[in-house]
Amino acid sequence: PPSWNFDGEGIDQTWCGLEFEWDVATDSPSELIGLVIDGNEEYEINSDTWEERLVSLPEFKHMKRLPGCIANITTLDGITIRNCDMEEIDPDLQYSPLTSLTITNTRLKRIPEELGNLKHLCDVWIEGNQLVEFPEALTNCHDIYAFVLKDEPGVTSVPMSIQNWSKKLISFSISGTGIKELPDVFDKLYKISTLELENNPNLSTLPETIGLTDIPYSGGGFTPTGITGLVLDGCSFTSIPDVAKRARMQYFSICNNKITNVSKADFDAMPDLQTLRLDGNKLSTFPALTNPLLGYLSLMNCGLHKSQVDISGLPNLSPYYFYCDE
Repeated sequence: PPSWNFDGEGIDQTWCGLEFEWDVATDSPSELIGLVIDGNEEYEINSDTWEERLVSLPEFKHMKRLPGCIANITTLDGITIRNCDMEEIDPDLQYSPLTSLTITNTRLKRIPEELGNLKHLCDVWIEGNQLVEFPEALTNCHDIYAFVLKDEPGVTSVPMSIQNWSKKLISFSISGTGIKELPDVFDKLYKISTLELENNPNLSTLPETIGLTDIPYSGGGFTPTGITGLVLDGCSFTSIPDVAKRARMQYFSICNNKITNVSKADFDAMPDLQTLRLDGNKLSTFPALTNPLLGYLSLMNCGLHKSQVDISGLPNLSPYYFYCDE
């Protein structure tokens, strides 16, 4: 882009969209490690000099294709593509040493099958594009430890091949999609701590394996592990899912669903629960719970008033962390 033209004084940290490993001794870039293709014209203020500098380039706005020659940058660690008309990624990107890939607010409909050959990819964030299917090619990248898929309503299913991420996956979030169910493979994905499934309006059930994440020893017995947090806000659940009713569940949020009734038994099955959020469900009553650990309870817009909720069995609940309509 024209903004990368310079007068011979050398490359410095002000070059828009380029991220460098910086050599402090020589005060110069030692290698290029990141590329940010952002079609918005944005500025930031230098906190030391109060000077304003351009940090993204409007000439990227109508860029439609990511060229495969980027793979020739042998030090490239991460690529961010956002706020542009990107429709295609060259398959040759498969030869890149990328560890991080972020694609947001583009016209991309599919991830090329060849990107499943990225050998070092471990961090993926895909949001607000025009995907018509889950990027299943990436399930061939076995080192992924963090995966976010957000605001992609064209994605209606999740493949069983996500179990290929069992080696390292610890963070998994799918929100704002058209999915109706999840594959029953979560006993393989036992390293996830918090499972985030927000704003999937067609989702009303969960697979049993979400609650079966104890890892067997080779000589017998089990290692207690697995999901300790579950976020189901903005889905279509009509009751507390059975797989959530388990020990070691510490954070449970199921706001803005279709729940009209909850029982004491639902939450007695979660003895380690510390945070409970039920905002936006039309509840006629709320049971008197007994839990020495629960420290955060939110019942906003449930049709209940504070005077109707008995919190005497919740000694760890501070008044500052109890939210309910007055």
